[in-house]
Amino acid sequence: MDIIIIILAVVSVVMAIADLVGAAVTLKPWFYPLDSIILIFFAIDYFFRLFTAKDKKDFFKRNIFDLIAIIPFGPLFSFFRVFRIFRLTKLVKLFKIVRFIGISGRFKQRIDAFLHTNGLIYVIYINIACLLVGSIAIYITEKGLTVQSFGDAVWWAFVTTTTVGYGDISPKTGIGRIIAAVLMMCGIGLISMLTGTIATYFTAIANQDAKTKKMDELKTIADILTAEQLDELINFANNISARDKIVQ
Repeated sequence: MDIIIIILAVVSVVMAIADLVGAAVTLKPWFYPLDSIILIFFAIDYFFRLFTAKDKKDFFKRNIFDLIAIIPFGPLFSFFRVFRIFRLTKLVKLFKIVRFIGISGRFKQRIDAFLHTNGLIYVIYINIACLLVGSIAIYITEKGLTVQSFGDAVWWAFVTTTTVGYGDISPKTGIGRIIAAVLMMCGIGLISMLTGTIATYFTAIANQDAKTKKMDELKTIADILTAEQLDELINFANNISARDKIVQ
C-alpha cells in the first residue's frame, strides 16, 4: 500500500505543478479525471487512518498536510464561481499553491528518507555543483562559439548532465570537450545512483511491511497465551538464539 501511495504522490505532485503553471489546460482530456481519482484515493486512505486511529485529535494534528492535500479546490471554485463569489484569479492561484504544499508536506518524511538512502542527496548536491561550475566554465571558454548567453550555457550543461544530448550545442574547444566529458560522467553516476536508490528504498519498505506484519502476528499470539506460556516461549527462543551463536 505504501508503494502505491508513494507512486500516486509523485504523480499528484507533478500534476499539481502542471496545474500551478497552467499546463493542465493542454492536458485537459485526462488531467482532471485522473486528479479526481487520486484525490478520492487519498481521501479514502486519510479517513480510514482517521477512523482506525486511537487518538483522533493527535492524528488530526500530525496529519494536517494530509487533510489539505484532499481538499478538492477545483470543484469548490467551480461551485463558487456559479454564485460569482470568487472572481480573483490570484486567489485561485493561491489555493493551488496551498494544495501543492499540502501534497508535498504529506510526503516530506518519505521524500527525506528516499533522498538520504545510499547518500543520494549528496550525489545530487555534487551534480548541482558540477552543473553550475560546468555552466560557468563553458560560458567562459565557448562564448561566441557555441553559446551566446549564460542561459545557453546552463541549458547545455543540463542537457549534457542528464545525458540527453540534443546536439543543438556542442563544444568546439578542447577545454569545452573536457568539461562535457566530466558532466557526462557526473550524469551517468547520478542515474546509476538513482536506480540503485529506488531499488534499495522500495526493498526497505517491503521489508518494513513484512516486519510490521510479523510483529502484529506475534502480538496476536502473545494476547492469546497465558503469562506462563509466554515465558516458556521466550525462554525457548532465547535458547535457540544462544545455540545458533555457539554454532557460529
